[in-house]
Amino acid sequence: LPHYSRVSFIVCQLLLWSTTNGLPESIREEANERIYQDWGGVFGKRSARESITDDLIGIIGDAYDVRSGGQVSVISEEFCTFPENAKRCKGFNPDSSYVTFGLERIPGEAVFSPYSNRFREDEAVIIFGKTPPLAKYFGHTEYLNTVDDGKRRRNGRLDIQASLHDAINPSNINVTSDGSYSDSFNKDYVVISSADQNMYSMLSNALQQIGISSDTFNRQVWPKEQVNLGIFYSSDTISTTMRIAFFEDQAIGEQYLSDVPVTVLRITPKLMKEEILPYPIPIRASKYLGDNERKYKRALNKLERKVRKNIGGDKRLDSTSVPIQLDPEECLTENTQCFFDSPDSAYYGNLPGQFFKRSSFFIVIGTNHVKTGLARYSSVAMYDVDQLIPVASFNSVNDMENSAEQFLPNHEHTDKLFAITFRKKCKKRPYCVEVNFSKRRSLPPFFLLASRAYMHPNGTKSAYVDDLLPMRVIYGEKIIRNT
Repeated sequence: LPHYSRVSFIVCQLLLWSTTNGLPESIREEANERIYQDWGGVFGKRSARESITDDLIGIIGDAYDVRSGGQVSVISEEFCTFPENAKRCKGFNPDSSYVTFGLERIPGEAVFSPYSNRFREDEAVIIFGKTPPLAKYFGHTEYLNTVDDGKRRRNGRLDIQASLHDAINPSNINVTSDGSYSDSFNKDYVVISSADQNMYSMLSNALQQIGISSDTFNRQVWPKEQVNLGIFYSSDTISTTMRIAFFEDQAIGEQYLSDVPVTVLRITPKLMKEEILPYPIPIRASKYLGDNERKYKRALNKLERKVRKNIGGDKRLDSTSVPIQLDPEECLTENTQCFFDSPDSAYYGNLPGQFFKRSSFFIVIGTNHVKTGLARYSSVAMYDVDQLIPVASFNSVNDMENSAEQFLPNHEHTDKLFAITFRKKCKKRPYCVEVNFSKRRSLPPFFLLASRAYMHPNGTKSAYVDDLLPMRVIYGEKIIRNT
């Protein structure tokens, strides 16, 4: 493949793995061994959610089956530190935790994976509970996972992995709040997903009869024009994922993830409906178009010159970062793969094309998108190309600030830039991240770098990728001579 195509393909593979094979068995302990936390509000206690489920069955149970035996599973950075979990952490964003929802099967439903389902067109799903405690980001996204390809290649399935609509995030979620981004956390919320507008109306009315405020209702749709609904082998599969990044209080965040305070219900009419009132294809919000980072390009150029002048070493090369832009509507229409796109992030990928020897280093420079006002958090992660497993990362929360001053002090835009080094051994060097690749190999490892910029502070999605200056990667190598 041409270089740009290779970079795009591999970065897309990271998006794919981070939301499929990266999903583990639930890390929760058995219920009888845990004292469940009360997160407040209507849905804060497990017993309260169970009572709501019972009340809902009391209202609609004569006409509908209500199944509550789904799985809520989590993958986090700590999980990936164990070697036996390596395969499940392919493409994992080390700055995020992932929550996935697998629903109880109905009789006759063909099984694809524990984390995706096939649905009749007259069914619905209710997810209700607490949004995460205060963090930089969360996003709830539903995907068309696979479709029937009419063949028997890969079990006759074609991977689509395209979002069916915009993610529900702190900028657009319906919760009882003051309307600010930060007041969307640790709140009661409800998501009702279906292909039938009548199902949404019935369920929203029933929930309000129980006493649940409609201000907390969020609608997700399965457009009949884009999804081949049904429970048979040839029917499409749907998956749901929540991404969470950077809890303000890590201890509280870990409590949340240890037993996610969310209940998942599958609602199925006892008698299949002959027809439904389908939804139109939802209109997606635009990515934020406004300010851009071009004003910092000259400062970034100067930083690069300073880096090259100061790093030393016997071999210095650089490589180009390329934007990764995925169009879910095109993927849904053309049956092409969107690799579990995240509409809330802008991505760049960089494939330096150099082995990481023990004498090697990579210096990554760029704009801190948070400081330039175009993101709520940003990060750069390094992945082993062979296994697509993260080996190191840095981010705007913990690492980028003041890092450019080592090369470019006293410049008016230094605070908007970063310069971080990846090395096998940092030896107390400042603004350096150690790369862990202890596994013995016949050749040195080969790495890919991926940058993420999540959520424009003034929009409901990320900034437009072309408004961001891409990271630059400078490869260096100091020859170790025998003495």
